[in-house]
Amino acid sequence: IFAGSGWECQTRNICRKRLGMSDAKYLQEAVGPALTAGLASVAAVQPEDPVDYLANWLLKYLAVEEKKAKLAEAEERIEREREAAKQKAAENDDKSAKRRRMIEEMKAAIEASTTVDKLHNAVVNAVMEKCRARNCYFAVLEKVPPPEGKAEPAQPEPPAVEEGAEPPPLPAPLTPTYCQLRYIRANPDNEFLVQRQVKLLSPALGKPSVSFKVVEERGSVLVRNVMESAPPLVFHDMPLPGSFAALAVMTREGSATEGPGAVLGVLAADTVSPGADVTLDDSDMEVLKAAAESAGARLESLEKERVDRVARERGAAAKLLNEDILVPEEEALVEEDGMDELMDKLSKAVAGRLAAVKAAVALWLPVVRAEELGRALGDAAEYPWEGAEAAGSGPGEASDDEDTRERRW
Repeated sequence: IFAGSGWECQTRNICRKRLGMSDAKYLQEAVGPALTAGLASVAAVQPEDPVDYLANWLLKYLAVEEKKAKLAEAEERIEREREAAKQKAAENDDKSAKRRRMIEEMKAAIEASTTVDKLHNAVVNAVMEKCRARNCYFAVLEKVPPPEGKAEPAQPEPPAVEEGAEPPPLPAPLTPTYCQLRYIRANPDNEFLVQRQVKLLSPALGKPSVSFKVVEERGSVLVRNVMESAPPLVFHDMPLPGSFAALAVMTREGSATEGPGAVLGVLAADTVSPGADVTLDDSDMEVLKAAAESAGARLESLEKERVDRVARERGAAAKLLNEDILVPEEEALVEEDGMDELMDKLSKAVAGRLAAVKAAVALWLPVVRAEELGRALGDAAEYPWEGAEAAGSGPGEASDDEDTRERRW
């Protein structure tokens, strides 16, 4: 119908203008492969109606090519998604590695604490720095006297062990029925908890609380919305929005009489505020858990170090007190001694005893306790005691006058 018409010429001109190539080249590139394959199929089959057969073959060819194009597009999309997933996994691995390093650094800082006071500070500072908590506070578990007419339940007796038999496992530590949680460290905004000596009483003395639930279960709790907490959580005498988390701080190794898991205290953190916009999540709990575990292990080791140090110091003191100081015969006291001679001989005796004391101080008292007391206890061996010896006074005391010295001697 359109042969030789203006429409045909217009279409041909548009194709030439658009493709910039001859009709033969265009047909060869656009339909040549399909038409060649279709004609080859017509020649091979030799149908009764070759035109109809070719038309149907070309339709099937078009459908197959469309499927191939969609399959290629799908494979390309899958490959892009795979690459994106790999990139995201690499980023997550990097974040996880950084988080693990951060937690290890935090644990190392806590476990490097040389005193209990420094440890409490290190734990609170680490939590405030490493997770999204707005507030952090540390409470120690303390046993309190039971009410009148009540008594703490007796500890069960360990089972008898027959000779040669393998001893049974150590019993789990028991939490006192009558106890309290006393806050001893908090971030600056919650320092009032320490200053006012705020305490939480155990359920046997007060009422159930989330913190004591953590103590009883030796575990942790995360309340994402304190407005929905049971038992209810109240801050500043009123319900406020935000999250709250608490974890039991426990021993890791145990003692000679009981297994690990004794509760030493509770580490708590929250995001509570009138305009709370942060919710604690599992990543924050990971930080809190690491801090609580490190704190429990270090507190346990510090207590063992203290017990060992006290035992050694008492042993040294006992040895010192039981050690005789030999006085040369010419320096022994005699009835004919005057006051000056008596004072001179007594001063020499005191100097001998003092020399032994100074040697014991230098040998047994650890220098690492210097920061607790302002100066190293080992420095006592170098202290200029001589000015105080004759007066019979200790370091920092005023010297006595002559009459007072005589009365003292």
